[in-house]
Amino acid sequence: MGEFKMSNDLIAMDNSIVTSAYNLSVNEQRLIYCALKQMPKYDPKNPNRQPLDPKTPFYITRDDFIELGANPDNVAKEIRQATRELMKKSLFVQTTEGIREFHWLSEVLRYDRNAEQKLREKYPNPSDYKKYINALKMYNLIDALPTHKVDDNIIAKVVFHEKIIPLLSDLRASFTQFLLSDVAEFNSIYSYRIYQLFMQYLNKVTGKGWVQIDFYDLRFMLMLLDKYPLTADFKKRVIDPAIKEINEKSPLKAKYELLKKGRKYTAVKFTFEIKEKNKKQKDFKTDVFDDLTEQEQDIIAQKQEYARQKGITDPLHVQNLIKQALQQHQDAIQAEQEAKQRKKAERQAQKEHEKQQLELARKQYEQILASDTLINAYIANNINPQKMRASLQKMRYEQGDFRSVVEMEQRKFEHLHEWQRLNLKFLDGVEE
Repeated sequence: MGEFKMSNDLIAMDNSIVTSAYNLSVNEQRLIYCALKQMPKYDPKNPNRQPLDPKTPFYITRDDFIELGANPDNVAKEIRQATRELMKKSLFVQTTEGIREFHWLSEVLRYDRNAEQKLREKYPNPSDYKKYINALKMYNLIDALPTHKVDDNIIAKVVFHEKIIPLLSDLRASFTQFLLSDVAEFNSIYSYRIYQLFMQYLNKVTGKGWVQIDFYDLRFMLMLLDKYPLTADFKKRVIDPAIKEINEKSPLKAKYELLKKGRKYTAVKFTFEIKEKNKKQKDFKTDVFDDLTEQEQDIIAQKQEYARQKGITDPLHVQNLIKQALQQHQDAIQAEQEAKQRKKAERQAQKEHEKQQLELARKQYEQILASDTLINAYIANNINPQKMRASLQKMRYEQGDFRSVVEMEQRKFEHLHEWQRLNLKFLDGVEE
């Protein structure tokens, strides 16, 4: 990994973005990342902070692109092309309501830093702001011409589409994050996308993770449903180059296996972990304890206080105490999730059983209604035919079998003086 001087290097996005379908070039992905590193992150110390204004602009410079591996000789041209194309691009997010389509950006403005400075000097007063903006927009129109120079000190101003802002800003749950510097050397869009998927499933405590994904879902993510239809070609053109680049240029090492259903490959299972050298290079304070939940942060604080009270000064000992506590916390969360899944399965089974019982009761009720002999026998032994037939129409078979329904309906006929001698014995012969 090279040396990078990025500030606010953290990238965060909702998990739905990670698995969404979109097709970006490497430079378009770089443009998104350069903006996302500026996106405000959730601050537990300021939980009541106002949501980000959807019209907030983000600025990308030559230096940002160069840090991500762009050729300095062509960087201005690449920024211009990436911004133009990204304005046309959408992403498709799977939701409970179906697949929703979002545009990445709502606005792009490109200008030369020197030209912008000259315009600020020309229109220094707040009253001249409209003139300044109009002049900058005119520059942006000229900038779009193919004859415009491409080696200037360009700045791109981008505004995300308002519908996508909640999936990128102030995220508190169900999100993925990683350092921009960890992917800065990637040259394949597939490497970016698969690395994001890995980081979603990476266990911050153990430094390991795995994910199994159907080929259809992976193809959907990468918008390759109609490309590389043969598994061998998909493996050669997409998976192998991405895994090779991730292993060579990121803090992770990964491998995979193809899974079959019958004679056909239907899924791929990735396993990955943080490289040992990266674990050693990380500072204790920023090791696996980065980007944790408030609950996990409280656990760390408690263990640090425990170590202080016990006079434990060895950093490795303290680190192990914290890791053990976090692992226990993760195990408890896992156990809770498994218990919820079991309860969900039990509830589903109970619903299915109830459904079957209702169906049985319905059939029994319909059988009784269809039996003229039985109805006539009941009427003869109990009440007035007109009232009986009206009652039968109101009976609710959902409450159980016919006997229980009839017993429930007794209360409706308490005004009949013969009710106490109601004869239900004739029902004993009804087949269940």
